[in-house]
Amino acid sequence: MIVCAFIPKLWAFLTIIPPSVTAAVLFVTLSSQFMAGISVLMSKKERVDRREYFTVGLPLLMGTMVSMIPKPFFQQFPVAIASLMSNGLVVGILSGLFLEHILFRSRTGKT
Repeated sequence: MIVCAFIPKLWAFLTIIPPSVTAAVLFVTLSSQFMAGISVLMSKKERVDRREYFTVGLPLLMGTMVSMIPKPFFQQFPVAIASLMSNGLVVGILSGLFLEHILFRSRTGKT
């Protein structure tokens, strides 16, 4: 995306891709990232802690919830904030990072 900001013709080329194709590619990418996260969780131990349930489950719910909110709701916010907060993937990633590294930080010193 940063490269596209400096090369307008590349951005124009990418805008002709149909939204359904873009959504399908992002869906496959998100699915593979989700399964990679689950495999990392399950590879460490046999039992998943309550902390890990919240760290994975809440971002999934928040990302899904944001995708169901009507678009006119986000028009109340500045454009930069609205474009980030109306994207379920961004909300899920940011909330996951917040939960993992700030709210549910491990007290043992391990990451």
